[in-house]
Amino acid sequence: MMKKMDDQEIKDVELHVLKTLTDYCDRNEIRYFLSYGTLIGAVRHQGFIPWDDDVDVIVPRPDYMRLMKLLGDQEIDSCRLSSPYNNLNHFLPYSKIYHVGTKKVEQGVQYRGNPLGIDVDIFPLDGVPEDAFKAEKFYKIQKSLFRWAVLSFSPYQKASNPFRTVLRYIRMFLLKCIGNYRWILLLNKRAMKYSYENAKMVGVPVIGYDDVLKRINRNCFEDSIPVSFEGRIYAAPKGYDEFLRKIYGDYMQLPPEEKRVSTHLYEAYWR
Repeated sequence: MMKKMDDQEIKDVELHVLKTLTDYCDRNEIRYFLSYGTLIGAVRHQGFIPWDDDVDVIVPRPDYMRLMKLLGDQEIDSCRLSSPYNNLNHFLPYSKIYHVGTKKVEQGVQYRGNPLGIDVDIFPLDGVPEDAFKAEKFYKIQKSLFRWAVLSFSPYQKASNPFRTVLRYIRMFLLKCIGNYRWILLLNKRAMKYSYENAKMVGVPVIGYDDVLKRINRNCFEDSIPVSFEGRIYAAPKGYDEFLRKIYGDYMQLPPEEKRVSTHLYEAYWR
């Protein structure tokens, strides 16, 4: 019987995975940056946001693809990569590096293979259109593709009435027939439409969430600055303030107490 992990054990493993990933990036001269809530945690708390438990990094697309190729299927210090480029059962358009001695079971996910372990999310940073109108159209399509990719591995769910339920089942059935893997490959292919090296504006178009980094000057990521996270130094984008304000507004202001809760719904176990 697998032993359930407590919150501190989860964070300890996440820190191990993050250290393993970033040490590998440093050895191979691969650029990476702490991002999203992890970056807020580093800037505001010098560690995890007290009520949060995930770790995110962003990697510019050229470095991201090199990382995917170099890591491949090898195991490094009990950590392994899972991505659309090395795992046919990978169901997300971005990558994860996870601890092989753990198991994370997420609510609402129909796994094609075995669930991964405690992980760090790795998001590719791509070029996006410089023109605001073109960028909006570009992201609108990406958001639809992302939604279809998610529905293609989600359980069937009833709608508000029988007619809508039938329509929803038919749509989900067709999406599942096409296959989640094809959707995420298409998402990544379209995300690479605008070369990172030649783009003035960059973002994370493989994700369809509203709070994703959609469009920011590439200069923000042209260099890194050191930040402390749980007693260790990591790389943050030099334009971290612009990055975080673009997504979260006044990120230094603590949210109301009722919103200080984790949004990640999963259970974790030692294998």
